Amino acid sequence: FTTLLRETKTLLYGSGSPDVCKPLHPELGIALEKLVPVVLREARKLLKAQSVKTRQGIFVVLNELAQTLPGCFVTHFNVIMHGIEKSFTDKTSTANLKLDCLCFIGTALKTHKASSFFPFLETLIASVTRGIEDKFYRLSADSLNVLQLIIRVLLPTNEPVEVHLQHRDLLMRIHQVVFKKLKATDLDQEVKEAAIWCSSQIVYSGGDYLEDSQLRETLAILVSRLGNEVTRVFAVKAFTMIAGSPRPLNFAKEANGATEYLVTFINKNQRSLRFASLQCLHALLARQNLNLEGNHLSVLIDALPTAINDSDLQITTIAIQTLNLVVLKQPSLSTKIYQTSYPSLLQLLRSPVLQGSPLDCLLSLFHVLLIPGSLQFQTLFQPLHNLMFNETLSNKQSFWSISQAAAVLAVTAEQHLNIVHEYSSFLERSTDQSELTMVFCLHVIGQIGKRVSLSGHSRLPELLTKFFTSQNDELKNAASVSLGLVAVNSVDTILPFILNALKESQQKRNLYLLVQSLKEFIVCLVDIDVNRLLPLEEVLWGHLMSYAECLEEGTRNLVAECLGKLTLVNYVKHLEDLRKCMNNSNPVIASTIVTAVKFCIVDQTHPMDKQLASLMIEFLTCLKHPDVNLRRLTLVTLNCVAHNKPNLIRQQLGGILVLIYKQTELDKSLIKVVEMGPFKHEQDTGLDLRKTAFECMYTLLENCLNQIPDIFEYLDYLQNGLKDHYEIKMLAHLMLTKLAVLVPGAVLQRLDNIMEAIRNTLTAKLKGDSVKTECDKQEEMKKSAMRAVFALSRIPQVEKAPVSVNEILSMCKTNYPELLAYYETLRKEHSGKGGNTNSWNRFGGNSEAMDIS
Repeated sequence: FTTLLRETKTLLYGSGSPDVCKPLHPELGIALEKLVPVVLREARKLLKAQSVKTRQGIFVVLNELAQTLPGCFVTHFNVIMHGIEKSFTDKTSTANLKLDCLCFIGTALKTHKASSFFPFLETLIASVTRGIEDKFYRLSADSLNVLQLIIRVLLPTNEPVEVHLQHRDLLMRIHQVVFKKLKATDLDQEVKEAAIWCSSQIVYSGGDYLEDSQLRETLAILVSRLGNEVTRVFAVKAFTMIAGSPRPLNFAKEANGATEYLVTFINKNQRSLRFASLQCLHALLARQNLNLEGNHLSVLIDALPTAINDSDLQITTIAIQTLNLVVLKQPSLSTKIYQTSYPSLLQLLRSPVLQGSPLDCLLSLFHVLLIPGSLQFQTLFQPLHNLMFNETLSNKQSFWSISQAAAVLAVTAEQHLNIVHEYSSFLERSTDQSELTMVFCLHVIGQIGKRVSLSGHSRLPELLTKFFTSQNDELKNAASVSLGLVAVNSVDTILPFILNALKESQQKRNLYLLVQSLKEFIVCLVDIDVNRLLPLEEVLWGHLMSYAECLEEGTRNLVAECLGKLTLVNYVKHLEDLRKCMNNSNPVIASTIVTAVKFCIVDQTHPMDKQLASLMIEFLTCLKHPDVNLRRLTLVTLNCVAHNKPNLIRQQLGGILVLIYKQTELDKSLIKVVEMGPFKHEQDTGLDLRKTAFECMYTLLENCLNQIPDIFEYLDYLQNGLKDHYEIKMLAHLMLTKLAVLVPGAVLQRLDNIMEAIRNTLTAKLKGDSVKTECDKQEEMKKSAMRAVFALSRIPQVEKAPVSVNEILSMCKTNYPELLAYYETLRKEHSGKGGNTNSWNRFGGNSEAMDIS
């Protein structure tokens, strides 16, 4: 029955979580929900049985049921409580029974509303505290972890204060038990950690309900645990949780004591400790009405520069965020931050990997450094200016990063008009010898225009488009991007200029650059404020559609991205516009439209999703078109949808798979014979199409496995991939490795043909005149095949197959000892993995990251 429940959960939610995913088959959930009273009626009888194994099995079933149907026990806990109480009071109960009982309690606490446990809190707390006092370390630790979940139920943040007051006595009782474990020093490591977690949860949820002496004693012990090398990581995370508490806690003295330790941890070699310490410092600084002493902040500022580098951007991000908070808390320290950290910040700006969240945090720091007024604009801006005017940078990303920092400083200090004027003058008189500096100036002007209006610079559009004729591609692209960004806040002047230039340049070389300007304008406004595009989208749509059949593929891709982003502005109208355009007989226009659909896909849930899902099958009919490039682009779009929004195609997957399978077949009509002097060379123009089709199959395997109607048909087409080109074989091996884990029974039934294909791959020989690149590819392909063989060898009962893995291994032992050695390496690596799963993981926790929700 437990296995049946697990399979049902897979059918209901696929690879998603029941907490966040809607059921894929709601009728299945309803049918199972009707069985809950029947299951509980029998469970109640069996929980009274003398057999320990029977009672233990019931808790396993109940645990699985709670995971499959969250909230199914809301009105039935009275049936189960007697069994829980008996598990901890009955002398015949074993440790394993108690552990499975705790596992069920933990799952139930996470999958049901807090209020459903209120009538049974005393029984639960009494049972779990008995487990805490047990001498078996794992039972004690698991009980503490479950007690942490009970505390969240006891004092939920969304319940009124009256509920908290009713449960205050229970909290005091819990505190006495947990505090006894917290202050003990002769406990197992796992119990110490659990006691720290639980104590921090008590303070987080209800520290103000404790007596002041109790709160001080608890916090003092947690501070002392920071000095212990074994417990300090968990103590750091405990203070991080406490710092985020919504309760009105006063622990400034303890916070300053903890800060002394935390600052020293920043430069330790242990990464988890460094990261946790920075998180904790950030949380302490972010807490309102909690002020750290000035000398501690000064020491912190001295320690942070070593944490700012591009070797670990996650730590760098939290370090920069911490500096942000220091400036906001103590503006007078901005000068010290400039003296100690500014060189590290400048070095970070040179990094080729600085982008996304780390870059945003850095720009925010540049902004706040100028606000107090103790630092002059030129003091911060001149080093950035010097970077580009006096140094040669080796990567493109640094231009982008430094120009954004310069723009932020100029706009914050209200010096942007002067900078634009200065850089425009430089661009007008510059020569080819200063092209890199010109690129920087163009980016700065664009970034300033993205933030404020530059309508007053009437000559700016002509100046920017002047560089469209440059021989330097970097200079042309920088001018194009800058023109689009300047239009963001100067719509009335710059956008008409771009549209007029497009009309005049339809057949000219700078068409691509003008469309790129338009793309930057649209994408930027979609991110900043989509409503500003509403009055413009009709005009923009009309202009873009006139370039949908442009022969240059790069320009068409830009047009498709613009159309996709504009569809997000008015999806009701423009999705229908895209659908109508799909009927166009011109495959060039159809390819632009189907690519535009790809750019409609956004990570977050969007109101457009429902309408787009209903139209997906129409867009995918392009897979029936004779044009190979159109079919390939349609598969690229499908792959994007399957990866980012699989729900859009799940209900129609059967029909979609038929279209995909057709593209995996070798079409001999697409093999062209090319004469190269006296030689003839076969060129397979359908290879990219087949490769993209198999990539789609792989993505569907990851995200839509349960919706594949016939897994055996899927395996049949996969076998074709095992006999195809090198790149497709590599992908097929990877798919086979996953299938051996996900559907081992189905793979076992097709094992004969699979093994035959793998054998042919392993025994294939190159021609005598093969170059080194071909030899390397052959070697890597054989290793890929051996990885697939290893995955197949782990399928239960695989040795009973007519063509077993052992036959392949015997062949390798005789003829290919190097492949057998590689197989043995894989086996040893796998046997070396595994590690211990600590008790916290039984209840959904993580040994590396504390749950502070």
